[in-house]
Amino acid sequence: MEERDGVALYESYSADLVAYLTYKTGCRDTASDLLQETFVRYLQAVRISDVKDPGSFLFTIARNLVIDHVRKAMRRQIRPTPVAVLDARPSETPSVERMLEARKRLSVIFAALDDLSPRAAQVFRLSRIEGMSYRQIADILEISESTVQKDLTRALEHLTERAGLD
Repeated sequence: MEERDGVALYESYSADLVAYLTYKTGCRDTASDLLQETFVRYLQAVRISDVKDPGSFLFTIARNLVIDHVRKAMRRQIRPTPVAVLDARPSETPSVERMLEARKRLSVIFAALDDLSPRAAQVFRLSRIEGMSYRQIADILEISESTVQKDLTRALEHLTERAGLD
């Protein structure tokens, strides 16, 4: 295909193609981009084989480009979460009842800790609240790891019995 044939073909079909592409995409800029791509693909195809009906072939290429464009747009589309789904999610803020229950349990735990020996209570706090290892607790309190384990066991048994902890 010679250059002047390409220009003549463009002049013959570009207005109809851009109208078709604008109608299908709803966007004049997208239609212009797809029009350019239509002619690029047409010229590539003409090099490989003979085209009997250039107009029909151009519209087929344009239609296929619109389909590709729509598919890509659907993959990129971010779908908003429906309000009903958001409303159905549990609230991250605890209810007043849960907060009152938690405070009540904490007061029971603190009262139960007061019943323990000072060392056993401190071992519990260092282990369960501060997250220290037996070795670290033993070093701080200057006792053996075995004593740390025994004190922690006593504390946990007492709290389980008194405060219902598992």
